[in-house]
Amino acid sequence: MSMRYLGASVLGAMVLILGGCTSSGIAQIGPNTYTVTNTAITSFGGAASAKGGAYKAADAKCAADGKKAVIINNSTQATIASGSADVTFRCE
Repeated sequence: MSMRYLGASVLGAMVLILGGCTSSGIAQIGPNTYTVTNTAITSFGGAASAKGGAYKAADAKCAADGKKAVIINNSTQATIASGSADVTFRCE
């Protein structure tokens, strides 16, 4: 394992542990179509909290443009330690 990968992994784990939640940020994947992934540790609500955070990020992105978020797809994954949510949306 390279030191760069190891350092990024440790940093990501520290952010997750200290902050409880992390986000990939919003990425545009097509015309007026975006995706966001959130992760939350179980003690901070896990997959449900991650999904709520992803929905809030989608709403904020669209509201900034004077539009509303329309969810196209969402999925969640949960483990003992954390949960994550992937949300794909459009702004209309």
